[in-house]
Amino acid sequence: MGKPWSEVLLFPQSPGFLWSNSSPTLRILKPHSLPIAARFEHGLSLTYALPAELLSSLLSPGLELETQGNYAFLSIVSVHTTDLRPAFLPKAFGHDFCLTSYRLFTRFTTKIGETLRGLQTLRNDTDLAWMVAWGNRMTRYRYRKADIEFQQQNGILHLDVRTPGGDADLKVRADTSGLPASPPYGSPFPDLYTARRFAGPLRLTFDYDPDSHSMIIVEGRRTNWQPRPVPVEIERNTFLESESFRGFKPILASAFYLRDVPYRWEPGRWEPLPQGH
Repeated sequence: MGKPWSEVLLFPQSPGFLWSNSSPTLRILKPHSLPIAARFEHGLSLTYALPAELLSSLLSPGLELETQGNYAFLSIVSVHTTDLRPAFLPKAFGHDFCLTSYRLFTRFTTKIGETLRGLQTLRNDTDLAWMVAWGNRMTRYRYRKADIEFQQQNGILHLDVRTPGGDADLKVRADTSGLPASPPYGSPFPDLYTARRFAGPLRLTFDYDPDSHSMIIVEGRRTNWQPRPVPVEIERNTFLESESFRGFKPILASAFYLRDVPYRWEPGRWEPLPQGH
């Protein structure tokens, strides 16, 4: 098969297309420079409602929270991913792994005045050491190593995420054979149609680059996108017990089950932010 693609994609002969990380001997592609393809075999999308004023302190420059009433929203998506690779390589080069991502629902206004809807990443946990080593070199998503178990039996999906410091442990049971008629009790969403608009991941992801004071806009293209509402039981979610969320009990606003979703991420588009923004 030859070299792994993570080694093949070192290009010291093209300095205009590269950036240097903390090691002066290693030069790799700029963050989010490659088109990436993968498939979500199955996954779970949870959305929590919290006061907008509580989440505003977590925003990157240039972004605004997407709100409904006094609430803003946090997405927790956990997926079992297969065949992750640069889109121009065959599936034989792909990696399989589990990932849990914590993101804010946000909006970004471009320099021409267009308002875009997308997600700002707060944290990513993965069970694959390769993603921590190479994902952090080719993106700015700051992957961390965790133990993640996905098990599905008799229509019940069991998710168990264990992080080294216990600061983002997640244990959830979802009945994928169930079909609730409305969002969870207490949700600010009036119906499932509204709730589905907040089923992550969204088409766009925003990533602020402080070195260039720019927003990196990464577009995802997906097919077979049919998130299905499911009843869930959440036994543990320690990320929401951190200092950032103290003083308010997060409200589970929606829970959706994802299955067999081909995904492709385009190279990131860099948009400089106005000075003082």
